Amino acid sequence: MFRILKGHGGGYRQTPGTVLRNDRTGENVYIPPQDRQKIEQAMARLLHFVNDDSLSAVDLLIKMALIPHQFESIHPFSGGNGRIGPILNILYLTRTGLLDSPILYLSRAINASKDEYYHLLQAVRDKGEWEE
Repeated sequence: MFRILKGHGGGYRQTPGTVLRNDRTGENVYIPPQDRQKIEQAMARLLHFVNDDSLSAVDLLIKMALIPHQFESIHPFSGGNGRIGPILNILYLTRTGLLDSPILYLSRAINASKDEYYHLLQAVRDKGEWEE
């Protein structure tokens, strides 16, 4: 997905220094893993989680919510992570049979409340606040 989205063959971030900042204030709000090996390990764990259907105790919709949160927290690419996260939801829903074809468009809803979306993502990271 990253290669198609960005139009080149890049992969996981290799250069440290990625920081997620508040667009309005410039404040650093989150520093994702910096080491390529840690990024690869985190992505391997995420892929296992996505594809492990033995986690039957976890409701599929809850699992779907965890996937983009973890992906965007890993922030594996130098760009496009925020666009790929919602696509992962659609692919997961399709893979699990909760959606017949990948036609659900979440980006409009996310873009309409982008500040709140990122605020809530950060609240999960900082305080474990999943309810909101």
